[in-house]
Amino acid sequence: MKEEELDWTVYHLLMADETRSGGDLAAAAGCTIEDLDRSLHRLENAMLIECRGGGVRILPLQDIILKSQSRYDQGCPFEVEGGVIRMKRPGDRH
Repeated sequence: MKEEELDWTVYHLLMADETRSGGDLAAAAGCTIEDLDRSLHRLENAMLIECRGGGVRILPLQDIILKSQSRYDQGCPFEVEGGVIRMKRPGDRH
């Protein structure tokens, strides 16, 4: 299975039930735990999910927009780290 197909499958399985264990999720997606971990990492980098505290949560649209703005808008006055929004110091802006 291609990475994109696996990511799509994992994302939709999580949408249906975020509480699945890693083993159950991997079995439902038809992949190994290692493949699942790589997929979760890609989904988190794409700002679609957040992996924290041993769990995974689907990010709501508002969080996706804020994270995207924080990451890509050089003049953005805030940053999002670990689910916390904080104002950037004047020297932090690029």
